[in-house]
Amino acid sequence: MLRNYKENDEVKINELFYEVFKSKRSLAEWQWKFSHPLNRKPLITVYEEDGEIVGHAAILVVEGKVGDRSVLFGERVDVMVHPSHQGKGIYKKIIHHLMQQCEAQGIDLVYGYPAPKAKDLFIRYMDGKEITYVPRLLKVLSPGKAAMSRFAFLGKASFIFKSMDKALKNKRKLPDALTVTKLDQADKRIDHIWEEGSKDHDILLTRNASFINWRYFSHPSRTYEVYIVENQSDAIGYIVLKKEIIEKNNEKLELIHVIDLFFPDKGQNRKDMSSALQHITKGADLISVWSLPNTAQDKLFKKLTFIRVSRPMPLVAKSMNNKLDPSLIYNSSNWYVTQGDVDSY
Repeated sequence: MLRNYKENDEVKINELFYEVFKSKRSLAEWQWKFSHPLNRKPLITVYEEDGEIVGHAAILVVEGKVGDRSVLFGERVDVMVHPSHQGKGIYKKIIHHLMQQCEAQGIDLVYGYPAPKAKDLFIRYMDGKEITYVPRLLKVLSPGKAAMSRFAFLGKASFIFKSMDKALKNKRKLPDALTVTKLDQADKRIDHIWEEGSKDHDILLTRNASFINWRYFSHPSRTYEVYIVENQSDAIGYIVLKKEIIEKNNEKLELIHVIDLFFPDKGQNRKDMSSALQHITKGADLISVWSLPNTAQDKLFKKLTFIRVSRPMPLVAKSMNNKLDPSLIYNSSNWYVTQGDVDSY
């Protein structure tokens, strides 16, 4: 039986999540994701059989902009069918039901970052179109440690490699005119950065203080670091980092993910944001970031000698509003996306 979500379904939805993805999700994380305080109720479809939820699909509703329009984006998430019930057409049914909800609720643009098989189903059943595969860039700050972690025999010459890494470390100080502050809550300065920076992009999610507080400061299981960058007269941008330790062949490497880096591209902001990023990541061994070509952010990363190592994530979208220009929507050069746009990072 197809139906909308009802209270307390989340227990069985999480059980299904584990059966499909083999990953345990707490109720706190479900509540963060689907009961967030951004005043937009998510759309959730379930398929129930003999009292059990065996199919599920959801849309997270978030505000954003397309061209000069304020629109409602719907991120397609957690589309799943229990392994023992696959092949019965449940997937198609829950997707069609979900799209009907999107139409009824006035969603303007549905998008997602599905796995390869799910991407094909998104295109087939939701009439979506592939926009691009988002490139992943990498900068290696400790090539010696990176080499030793990959080839154990190089550990015999560890002194040489560690000395090389020490010599390569960034020793430049932050310019006196800049201040970089780690936040514990987003405030009106973030709203100002969003209002100015959004003018540089045609298609992107709203990144105001309310979004930042929900997305990064309210997450029950992940830890992020949010920094605001200011010059002597203004807040010019923010940077969101997530850190992890990689252990291999007795080497520990600190990998920093740049989850978001946002600023209005004017004056010397790009140069200042580059200085700020180098300052807050100087202890890292590796830095990773998603970055679409042709944005000011991508030019910043390329100048810092980040290199493209993969294109791991497809971006697929479906316009639900015939007033939106398809040539704008389906052209990847008009999008600004980061890992922060994906709930699983």
